[in-house]
Amino acid sequence: MQDDKGPLLYINSITTEAIANNQNVYDTRNPRQKTEKFKDLKKLKNIIEMFAKNRPVLCKLITKDAEIKATPYKIVGNQILLKTAEGKEETIDINLLETIEIIRF
Repeated sequence: MQDDKGPLLYINSITTEAIANNQNVYDTRNPRQKTEKFKDLKKLKNIIEMFAKNRPVLCKLITKDAEIKATPYKIVGNQILLKTAEGKEETIDINLLETIEIIRF
């Protein structure tokens, strides 16, 4: 009887670069990769949908530097278009936004 049987399984693996089509690809081996910070995008889209139905929602939009009381009404790229309580129009980058608190429907 032979005692030297050798390896039971040998896997030759290769590494290829993934080509993304309309997707974000995140490499878990690179922890410094920038991801989108604002996670509650669904809530923001629902607020904007309410504005389109003539039911504006007054919100407190909190960033690292400021708190703005305004009504979000449109998303253009990574920017949120807002109407403030004073009637001015402003824009905020979505990635700077930390939280949205609903004040009044």
